[in-house]
Amino acid sequence: SDAGPYVATMLGTGPFPRPLELDGAHRFLARRPRANEPPRAVVVRFHRYTNRECFLRWAKKEWSSRWENAEIRIYQDWSAELAKKRAGFNRAKVVLHGKGVKFGLLQPA
Repeated sequence: SDAGPYVATMLGTGPFPRPLELDGAHRFLARRPRANEPPRAVVVRFHRYTNRECFLRWAKKEWSSRWENAEIRIYQDWSAELAKKRAGFNRAKVVLHGKGVKFGLLQPA
């Protein structure tokens, strides 16, 4: 079934004067999670790029990370080119993690 209406309700209106327009939303194909497992991932496509950017900024600062007793995480979709560049740091990240060093990769502006 179309997850769009469910996702629109879950996301709420945030800083927007009216409900967000979504072009689509769907769950990844996977078995239904058990009671103690996290929910399946959902991909959402915003109708307006400006709404997406505004929502991502707002969610990072103010949005509750729980929905119906499940933790919700929001990630920006990376282009294949950027994902490849970020993957180039995987070995360095493993070494840093092994040494207990806190680190992060900055998102491009």
